[in-house]
Amino acid sequence: MAAVIGNVTVLKNNTFTEYRDVLSTVEKTDGVVAAEPFIFDELMIASAGHPPFGVSLKGVDPQRVGGVLDLGARLKVGSLQDLGRGEPPAIMLGDALAAMLRVRAGDRVVLTARADDSQPAGQPREYPFRVAGIFHTEIDEYDQRLAVAALANAQQVVYRRDQVLGIELKVKDIDQADKVARAVERALGGLPYEVMDWRELIRGGAGDRKP
Repeated sequence: MAAVIGNVTVLKNNTFTEYRDVLSTVEKTDGVVAAEPFIFDELMIASAGHPPFGVSLKGVDPQRVGGVLDLGARLKVGSLQDLGRGEPPAIMLGDALAAMLRVRAGDRVVLTARADDSQPAGQPREYPFRVAGIFHTEIDEYDQRLAVAALANAQQVVYRRDQVLGIELKVKDIDQADKVARAVERALGGLPYEVMDWRELIRGGAGDRKP
Protein backbone atom coordinates (compact mmCIF):
# COMPACT_ATOMS: atom_id res chain seq x y z
CA MET A 1 0.00 0.00 0.00
CA ALA A 2 2.97 2.34 0.44
CA ALA A 3 2.91 3.00 -3.30
CA VAL A 4 -0.11 5.27 -2.94
CA ILE A 5 -0.81 5.85 0.78
CA GLY A 6 1.45 6.42 3.77
CA ASN A 7 1.85 4.12 6.75
CA VAL A 8 0.10 6.76 8.88
CA THR A 9 -2.17 9.63 7.78
CA VAL A 10 -3.10 12.87 9.54
CA LEU A 11 -6.38 14.47 8.49
CA LYS A 12 -8.22 17.53 9.79
CA ASN A 13 -11.94 18.13 10.17
CA ASN A 14 -11.79 21.60 8.60
CA THR A 15 -9.48 23.88 6.59
CA PHE A 16 -5.90 22.65 6.80
CA THR A 17 -3.65 25.65 6.13
CA GLU A 18 -1.18 25.20 9.02
CA TYR A 19 0.18 21.98 7.56
CA ARG A 20 3.80 23.18 7.63
CA ASP A 21 3.65 23.54 11.42
CA VAL A 22 2.03 20.12 11.69
CA LEU A 23 4.73 18.64 9.46
CA SER A 24 7.38 19.97 11.82
CA THR A 25 5.65 18.41 14.84
CA VAL A 26 5.02 15.10 13.10
CA GLU A 27 8.60 14.71 11.89
CA LYS A 28 9.88 15.03 15.47
CA THR A 29 7.69 12.16 16.68
CA ASP A 30 9.54 8.97 17.54
CA GLY A 31 9.13 6.29 14.90
CA VAL A 32 8.47 8.67 12.00
CA VAL A 33 10.93 8.45 9.10
CA ALA A 34 9.45 11.02 6.71
CA ALA A 35 6.27 12.99 6.04
CA GLU A 36 4.62 14.84 3.16
CA PRO A 37 1.46 16.94 2.65
CA PHE A 38 -1.09 15.84 0.06
CA ILE A 39 -4.48 16.60 -1.41
CA PHE A 40 -6.98 14.24 -3.01
CA ASP A 41 -10.04 15.02 -5.09
CA GLU A 42 -12.38 13.58 -7.70
CA LEU A 43 -12.19 15.27 -11.10
CA MET A 44 -12.78 14.62 -14.76
CA ILE A 45 -10.00 13.67 -17.16
CA ALA A 46 -10.00 13.57 -20.95
CA SER A 47 -7.58 12.98 -23.80
CA ALA A 48 -7.66 13.30 -27.55
CA GLY A 49 -8.46 9.60 -27.70
CA HIS A 50 -11.17 9.42 -25.03
CA PRO A 51 -14.10 11.56 -23.79
CA PRO A 52 -14.11 12.80 -20.16
CA PHE A 53 -14.66 10.43 -17.26
CA GLY A 54 -14.06 10.42 -13.52
CA VAL A 55 -10.58 10.18 -12.06
CA SER A 56 -9.01 10.51 -8.61
CA LEU A 57 -6.26 13.14 -8.45
CA LYS A 58 -3.63 13.02 -5.72
CA GLY A 59 -1.35 16.02 -5.26
CA VAL A 60 2.01 15.27 -3.61
CA ASP A 61 5.11 17.24 -2.64
CA PRO A 62 7.75 16.40 -5.28
CA GLN A 63 10.58 17.01 -2.78
CA ARG A 64 9.13 14.79 -0.05
CA VAL A 65 7.03 12.09 -1.68
CA GLY A 66 9.96 9.78 -2.45
CA GLY A 67 10.72 9.49 1.26
CA VAL A 68 7.15 8.48 2.12
CA LEU A 69 5.78 6.44 -0.79
CA ASP A 70 7.46 3.84 -2.96
CA LEU A 71 5.60 5.11 -6.01
CA GLY A 72 8.91 5.71 -7.77
CA ALA A 73 9.64 1.97 -7.72
CA ARG A 74 6.23 1.30 -9.33
CA LEU A 75 6.84 3.60 -12.30
CA LYS A 76 7.02 1.82 -15.65
CA VAL A 77 7.87 5.11 -17.36
CA GLY A 78 9.27 8.35 -15.91
CA SER A 79 10.61 9.30 -12.48
CA LEU A 80 9.31 11.20 -9.45
CA GLN A 81 11.76 13.99 -10.27
CA ASP A 82 9.60 14.83 -13.29
CA LEU A 83 6.78 16.06 -11.04
CA GLY A 84 6.66 19.85 -10.84
CA ARG A 85 8.80 20.28 -13.94
CA GLY A 86 7.98 21.64 -17.38
CA GLU A 87 4.94 23.05 -19.09
CA PRO A 88 2.24 22.00 -19.20
CA PRO A 89 2.60 20.50 -15.69
CA ALA A 90 3.53 16.85 -15.33
CA ILE A 91 1.05 14.16 -14.34
CA MET A 92 1.48 10.44 -13.67
CA LEU A 93 -1.22 7.89 -14.45
CA GLY A 94 -2.00 4.33 -13.52
CA ASP A 95 -1.20 2.06 -16.46
CA ALA A 96 -4.80 0.91 -16.91
CA LEU A 97 -5.96 4.54 -16.82
CA ALA A 98 -3.37 5.50 -19.45
CA ALA A 99 -4.55 2.62 -21.62
CA MET A 100 -8.18 3.73 -21.33
CA LEU A 101 -7.18 7.26 -22.29
CA ARG A 102 -4.99 5.92 -25.09
CA VAL A 103 -2.04 8.05 -23.98
CA ARG A 104 1.67 7.49 -23.52
CA ALA A 105 4.46 9.53 -21.94
CA GLY A 106 4.62 12.94 -23.59
CA ASP A 107 0.93 13.01 -24.53
CA ARG A 108 -1.50 15.60 -23.21
CA VAL A 109 -4.54 15.14 -20.99
CA VAL A 110 -7.00 17.69 -19.63
CA LEU A 111 -8.33 17.83 -16.05
CA THR A 112 -11.62 19.55 -15.27
CA ALA A 113 -13.03 20.20 -11.79
CA ARG A 114 -16.48 18.86 -11.07
CA ALA A 115 -19.33 21.36 -10.79
CA ASP A 116 -19.14 21.65 -6.99
CA ASP A 117 -15.43 22.45 -7.21
CA SER A 118 -15.82 25.03 -9.97
CA GLN A 119 -14.78 28.63 -9.92
CA PRO A 120 -16.95 31.33 -8.32
CA ALA A 121 -18.14 32.33 -11.79
CA GLY A 122 -19.70 28.89 -12.09
CA GLN A 123 -17.67 27.87 -15.15
CA PRO A 124 -15.25 24.99 -14.59
CA ARG A 125 -11.83 25.60 -16.07
CA GLU A 126 -9.84 23.04 -18.01
CA TYR A 127 -6.22 22.40 -17.07
CA PRO A 128 -3.82 20.74 -19.53
CA PHE A 129 -1.23 18.31 -18.20
CA ARG A 130 1.61 16.37 -19.80
CA VAL A 131 1.85 12.63 -19.10
CA ALA A 132 5.30 12.28 -17.53
CA GLY A 133 4.98 8.88 -15.89
CA ILE A 134 2.95 5.67 -15.89
CA PHE A 135 2.81 3.39 -12.84
CA HIS A 136 1.51 -0.04 -11.90
CA THR A 137 0.54 -0.70 -8.27
CA GLU A 138 -1.12 -4.12 -8.74
CA ILE A 139 -4.27 -2.64 -7.17
CA ASP A 140 -6.96 -2.23 -9.82
CA GLU A 141 -8.67 0.74 -8.16
CA TYR A 142 -5.48 2.79 -8.35
CA ASP A 143 -4.19 1.55 -11.69
CA GLN A 144 -7.55 2.34 -13.32
CA ARG A 145 -8.48 5.62 -11.64
CA LEU A 146 -5.50 7.34 -10.00
CA ALA A 147 -3.54 10.32 -11.34
CA VAL A 148 -0.68 11.94 -9.41
CA ALA A 149 0.54 15.53 -9.83
CA ALA A 150 2.71 18.00 -7.94
CA LEU A 151 0.92 19.50 -4.94
CA ALA A 152 0.98 23.08 -6.23
CA ASN A 153 -0.46 22.07 -9.61
CA ALA A 154 -3.17 19.93 -8.02
CA GLN A 155 -4.08 22.76 -5.62
CA GLN A 156 -4.62 25.06 -8.58
CA VAL A 157 -6.99 22.61 -10.25
CA VAL A 158 -9.13 22.01 -7.15
CA TYR A 159 -9.02 25.64 -5.93
CA ARG A 160 -7.47 24.78 -2.58
CA ARG A 161 -4.92 27.60 -2.66
CA ASP A 162 -2.38 26.88 0.11
CA GLN A 163 -4.41 24.12 1.78
CA VAL A 164 -4.03 20.36 1.98
CA LEU A 165 -6.27 17.44 2.81
CA GLY A 166 -3.73 15.79 5.08
CA ILE A 167 -0.21 14.64 5.84
CA GLU A 168 1.02 11.10 5.27
CA LEU A 169 3.94 9.47 7.01
CA LYS A 170 6.42 6.66 6.64
CA VAL A 171 7.33 4.89 9.88
CA LYS A 172 10.39 2.87 10.85
CA ASP A 173 8.42 -0.30 11.54
CA ILE A 174 5.12 -0.77 9.70
CA ASP A 175 4.04 -3.31 12.34
CA GLN A 176 4.18 -0.44 14.84
CA ALA A 177 2.20 1.97 12.66
CA ASP A 178 -0.77 2.00 15.05
CA LYS A 179 1.47 2.95 17.98
CA VAL A 180 3.15 5.71 15.98
CA ALA A 181 -0.29 6.98 14.95
CA ARG A 182 -1.31 7.29 18.61
CA ALA A 183 1.98 9.08 19.43
CA VAL A 184 1.40 11.56 16.60
CA GLU A 185 -2.15 12.11 17.80
CA ARG A 186 -0.91 12.93 21.28
CA ALA A 187 1.74 15.28 19.90
CA LEU A 188 -0.94 17.16 17.93
CA GLY A 189 -3.36 17.29 20.86
CA GLY A 190 -6.15 15.31 19.23
CA LEU A 191 -9.07 17.08 17.56
CA PRO A 192 -9.43 18.71 15.11
CA TYR A 193 -6.75 16.30 13.86
CA GLU A 194 -7.57 12.66 13.13
CA VAL A 195 -4.63 10.26 12.90
CA MET A 196 -4.95 6.78 11.41
CA ASP A 197 -2.59 4.00 10.51
CA TRP A 198 -2.96 2.38 7.09
CA ARG A 199 -5.17 -0.43 8.39
CA GLU A 200 -7.68 2.04 9.84
CA LEU A 201 -7.67 4.07 6.64
CA ILE A 202 -8.38 1.04 4.48
CA ARG A 203 -11.21 0.00 6.82
CA GLY A 204 -12.85 3.35 6.14
CA GLY A 205 -11.97 5.26 9.28
CA ALA A 206 -11.80 8.47 7.25
CA GLY A 207 -15.13 8.05 5.57
CA ASP A 208 -14.83 8.88 1.87
CA ARG A 209 -11.66 10.98 2.25
CA LYS A 210 -9.44 8.32 0.74
CA PRO A 211 -5.91 9.36 -0.24
